[in-house]
Amino acid sequence: MSAGWRKSFEALLNQDRKDGAPSGNAGLTAAPSRAPAWQGFRPLRVSRKVRESSNVTSLVLEPIDKQPIAAALPGQFVVLRLGPTPAPTLMRSYSLSGEPGASFFRVSVKREAHGAASG
Repeated sequence: MSAGWRKSFEALLNQDRKDGAPSGNAGLTAAPSRAPAWQGFRPLRVSRKVRESSNVTSLVLEPIDKQPIAAALPGQFVVLRLGPTPAPTLMRSYSLSGEPGASFFRVSVKREAHGAASG
């Protein structure tokens, strides 16, 4: 057994116990999370495109209903439902790349030669 696996198993054996039961591997337990800012999909429009490099474009997304959006947290992402096109609807997850507290979402998309959504 490798030293890394041995250390992981030893940590599990030596961990604090809650009410006599193992508390689980802290690295594998679900982290507490906040509720989504809204349920389902919310219509957004591309209000601006910024060419960052030859193959990366940032899109500024604003809500069509002009209602405020939730403040983005570091590491947060959005799932975009792309359409309508003749092809089936695509859904893609993009990390938010804008500044915290902005009144819009910003995502940066790398164009891939065979990417179904990046074009």
